[in-house]
Amino acid sequence: MAPSRVDSPEPIPSPAPGKLQSIQTQQPHYGDFRDDFFRDGYAVIKGVMSKERASEYQSEALTWLESFGLGFDRNDKSTWKKENLPQSWKGGMYLHFSAAHEKYVWDVRCEPGVIAPFAKLWGTDELVVSFDTVNITLPQSIVGTYDSQPWPHCDQAPERKGLVCVQGIVNLSNAGPDDGGLIVMKGSAALFDQFFEENPVTGPTPWRTAKHKDFHPFSDKDLDWYRERGCELIKVCAEPGDLILWDSRQMHWAQFGTSDVVRTIVYATYTPAAWMSEEDREKKKELFEGYETTTHWPHTNLYTHGKAMVKVDGEEVVDPLERDEPLTKPLMKSGADPLNYPQWQKWVITFVLGLFSVLGVLMTSGMGPFVTLMQSYYDYNPHTDDLMTYPTLFMGIGNVIAMPLAMAIGRRPVFLASALVLTVGSIWCAASTSLGSHIAGRDVLSLAAGQSEALCPLIIQEIHFVHERSSRLAWFSAIQSIGTAALTIATSYLVSSLGWRWWYGVFSIASGLVFISAFTLVPESRYDRPTDAFEGEVHVHHEGEEQVILHATTKNRVPLDFTNYKARTWKHTLAIMHPPANWKEALTCYKQMGQCILFPNILWVVLMNSVSLGIYVIGVTEYASVLGAPPYNYPTTSLGLVQGGQIVVAMIMVPVLGYGGDQLYKLVARRRENGTVESEVRLIPMLLPIVVLLISCVIFGRAASHPAEWSPWAITTTFSGLYFAYIGIILNGYTYSLDSYAERAAPILVLICAIRGFISFGISFGVTKFITEQGFQGAFDICAIIAGVVAALGIPIFVFGWWIRKVTMKYAVDGRTAEF
Repeated sequence: MAPSRVDSPEPIPSPAPGKLQSIQTQQPHYGDFRDDFFRDGYAVIKGVMSKERASEYQSEALTWLESFGLGFDRNDKSTWKKENLPQSWKGGMYLHFSAAHEKYVWDVRCEPGVIAPFAKLWGTDELVVSFDTVNITLPQSIVGTYDSQPWPHCDQAPERKGLVCVQGIVNLSNAGPDDGGLIVMKGSAALFDQFFEENPVTGPTPWRTAKHKDFHPFSDKDLDWYRERGCELIKVCAEPGDLILWDSRQMHWAQFGTSDVVRTIVYATYTPAAWMSEEDREKKKELFEGYETTTHWPHTNLYTHGKAMVKVDGEEVVDPLERDEPLTKPLMKSGADPLNYPQWQKWVITFVLGLFSVLGVLMTSGMGPFVTLMQSYYDYNPHTDDLMTYPTLFMGIGNVIAMPLAMAIGRRPVFLASALVLTVGSIWCAASTSLGSHIAGRDVLSLAAGQSEALCPLIIQEIHFVHERSSRLAWFSAIQSIGTAALTIATSYLVSSLGWRWWYGVFSIASGLVFISAFTLVPESRYDRPTDAFEGEVHVHHEGEEQVILHATTKNRVPLDFTNYKARTWKHTLAIMHPPANWKEALTCYKQMGQCILFPNILWVVLMNSVSLGIYVIGVTEYASVLGAPPYNYPTTSLGLVQGGQIVVAMIMVPVLGYGGDQLYKLVARRRENGTVESEVRLIPMLLPIVVLLISCVIFGRAASHPAEWSPWAITTTFSGLYFAYIGIILNGYTYSLDSYAERAAPILVLICAIRGFISFGISFGVTKFITEQGFQGAFDICAIIAGVVAALGIPIFVFGWWIRKVTMKYAVDGRTAEF
C-alpha cells in the first residue's frame, strides 16, 4: 500500500527462524497447492467455501456499503456513483469505518477452508491473523475511470530475509480475465534477495514510513529486470469461494476490470503466532479493542490506518461517517459455550452420563439372569413376560416425549427429571405389591431410561468439537457396555443373596447418587450458534487476543473473552432451567422428525440401526436357552458371565471405531487442500461391524441348531459379535448423522432410538414363533440376508451422500441458505 504519512520506520528485527525460510533451496514435492506456491510465488486454492456462501458474504458486504445512507443501492445502478460511497483508497479498499472488524469479515477469515491452507503452508495450526480490510470496487464501466495507475510493489522490506509473510485474498466475486483482480509477477518472489543485492536501495525512500516499512515500489526498469530472468505478469483468475495466496516478496498490484462485476474480496493473512513478540501481542490487542484496521502483516508491523479524515474550511477533521465500532460486531467467544468447557469437565460429564446410561439399560433389560425367578414368583402368569418386553416400547416413547421437551426447555432439566424418575421408578418396583404395579413401575422407569439413547448422546455431541465426537461417543458406549455387562454378571449373585426387591433397592440408591452428581456436575449444554458454526469451528468466531484467532482447530485451548462474556458461575451451572422456554421448538422437533425420516441417508441409518438391534434382540433372547440346554448345560449363575464378552467388545470399540474413526477423519482432512471432509468418511468404519454382524449371524445360527457339532464358544463369541455390530453401527450411525445434519441432531437421534425401540418391542413378541418355524439356522440366515441387503444400500449412500445432503440440506438448517 502507498504511504499516508512520512516518518521514520522502526528497525526491522530478524525474522524468527522457520522451516520454510530455506524451502526454495530444498525444492520438496508436496503434491498440492504448495508446489505451485513455492514455484510461482502464488497459488489459487479452489472452493475454500461454496459459491453460495461467498454470495451471501458479498451480499453482507453490499449491505454494509448501503448502510452509510449516501444513496448507493445495489439494485439501482444509477446510484453507483463515487459520490454515493464513503471514502476509500484505490477505488474500493476501505481502510476506515471499522470495516476490518465487521462480523461478516471475521466470519470469512475464520472459515475453516480459509484457515486450513495457511496451517498446511506454515506447518502449524497456531496462527495469528491480520486485521486487514475489504475491497468493494464498483466497475469502471458504470462509475467511471478510477484515478489510479498500476503500482507494482511488494509487501516485504528488503531487510527481511526468507518467507515470513503469505498474503491472502478470499474471493466473494468472480475474478476472470476482464474482471478486477490481482496481478503478479510470476516467479519474482524467488528472486527477491538477488534483486536487492543487485539493486540496493539508496537515496531517499519517502515510502518507508513506520506504517509501510514492509512496502517497496518497483519502477518500469525493475519490471524489465524480472522479465529478463524469466518472470512474467499474470492476471490471477479465481471464482467466488476461491482463496488466492501469494508470497509477500512477490511483485504484485491490483488491476481494475472492464466488466460489470463488483469486485468483492476480503484480505486475510495468517502467520505463525510463535513469531509474535509480547510487545506486538499487547499492541495488537489494543488495536482490536479500538476496531482498527492494520497492514497485511499479522504478527508485526502493527500500525493503524487511523480515522477517516476530510477537509472542512481548510482543516482536516474526522469524517462524520467514521465509526468507532462495526455496524455488526463479530461474535465473541463465550465462557458459557459448552464447547469451551475444559477437557476434565467434558470427561466428568461423559462419565456421569455413562453411569446414568448403565443404570437405565440395566434396569430395563438386566432382568435376564433372574427372569425365571420372576415367573415363579408370579405363579407363571403369562403377563410376567411384560416385565421384559414393554420397557423397550416405553424407552422409545420416552425419547419421543423427552427430546422435543429438551429442545423447548433445555437438556439439563429433562436429564435431571429423567434421573429422578429412574430413581423413583426403581423404588416403585422394589415396593410393588402386584404384577401390574411392578409392570407399571418398570414402564415408568423405562420412560426415563430412554434418555440414555438419545438425550445423552445429544449432550455429548453438543459439548465436543466435530473431530472429538466419535471417540467420546465411543467412550460413552464403552462405559455403558462395560458397566452394564459387569452389573449384569453381578445381578445373579445379588438377587440370590438379597432377593429381587433389593436388586431394585441397590440400584435405586445408585440412581439417586447419579441424580445428585448430575445436579452438580452436568450443566446445560444447549447453546444457540449460527448455522455455519456446526462444523465444530464455532470457537473461531471471536477475536481479541491473538490466541483467540490463531487456533485454526481445537487441538489447543484458546483463551476466552471474559470482558464481554462473563465466566460461567456456579449459580449459572446449578440453575435447573435457563429461560426463556421456547415451546415452539418442541412442535418444530416433531416436524423435523417427519422431514428427516424422508432423507434417504437418514432412513438408511435408521434401518441399519433397527436391523442390528433386531438381530441382537433375537440373540439376547435365545442365548440363555441354548447354553442352558444340553450339551452345554450352563448353570444359571454362569449365564450372566456370558455378558462379560461385552467388556472386551467395549475395549475394542474405543480405539478401533472411536479414535480410529476420528483419526481417519483428520487424516482425510489433512490430505485435502481446503481441510474439509465429506461426512460420508464417517461411514467407512461401519464396514467392520457390518462384516462382524453377517459372520456372527451365520455361525450363531448353525451352532444353535447343531450344538453337538460346535463348541459353546461359538455361541458366546458370536453373541458378543452381535453386540459389537449393534453398538458399532449405532456409533457410526450417530457420528455420520450428526456430522451431516448437526442442526437436526435431536430429531435424528429420536428417530434412530425410537424407531429401533419400537421394532425391538415388535420383535420381542415374535421371536419364539420365528425360531420355532425357521429353526436357529434358518432364522439367522434370514437375518444375515436382511442385514446384507440393507447394508448394500449403504453403497449408493456413500457414493451419492454428498448429493443427497445437498438436496436435503435446505430442510436441515434454520433461517439461512444451506451451504455446500
